[in-house]
Amino acid sequence: MKIKLILFCLIAILFSKPGWSKGELAYLAVDNGYWQVWLMNKDGANARPITDSAYDKSSLSWFSNGDLLVCGNQGELVRLSLSTKIETPIKLPFKYVNDATVSPDDKYFAFSQKPKGTIYNKLWLMNIKTGEKTKIDWKTAGFQHEPVFSTDSRKLYYLSGNNRQSHDVMEYDLSTKQVKPITHSGLYNLDVAVNNKGQFLYSSNRRGHYDIWYQDDKQIKQLTDHESLDGRPSWNEDNTTVFFESNRSGVMNIWSVGVNGDSAPVQITQHEVGARYPLWKPVRFGVVSNAR
Repeated sequence: MKIKLILFCLIAILFSKPGWSKGELAYLAVDNGYWQVWLMNKDGANARPITDSAYDKSSLSWFSNGDLLVCGNQGELVRLSLSTKIETPIKLPFKYVNDATVSPDDKYFAFSQKPKGTIYNKLWLMNIKTGEKTKIDWKTAGFQHEPVFSTDSRKLYYLSGNNRQSHDVMEYDLSTKQVKPITHSGLYNLDVAVNNKGQFLYSSNRRGHYDIWYQDDKQIKQLTDHESLDGRPSWNEDNTTVFFESNRSGVMNIWSVGVNGDSAPVQITQHEVGARYPLWKPVRFGVVSNAR
């Protein structure tokens, strides 16, 4: 019996992913004067800073082994190990990279960057191993930014501004290179998140203020309704709960709401200076993917 128990423990250690802990949420909050990476339980317990480096972090994305891709306000890009808290710089062949994200299979980076001679950010897809770069939807006027991969890494979703008073969610198929719109509201749809069932979350002002919306191939429904700004939605592991940032309490903090919309939003964090950009940690590879 003891031998079996020892073998079980050894197997668990060998196949465990470093830095992973089921049921945790990464987010950004101020610590020591800078926006840092934090972790907490889904109910807000055990909140603690992971980084203490002297620059403001602006976006997050999960590698498949539980490391984080962290983007800074001035174009910094690092790979953060949660187990060691070491930030390893990532060098890309561009300056001032924004909203970088990594595909769930770790094969690609996607990011936006402002080409020389233009005021608009455009999207790039880059093969991490070969360095091969692909332009995404550069023919469309206006901004293309904030990419996020599908959980099977076959599609890329992003925000596209057509140089008018609108912003829509677009889909790019990596194999066919075809682009198609996901939203058609004619207003601002931002902060897209997609789960392993092909269900979407995003922030939209189609009702006059920014709220969290749900969309699948059968319906579109509003999950929050408040005059504040609700944004940056993220799925939990079983697609039943949405984490999002909101300033409805006066300061931006992290909240949660059920996808069914049958309960009121609940505030999770209580940071006096603010907290933002919730990003659920996938329990296993390919289960949950979010916006940047």
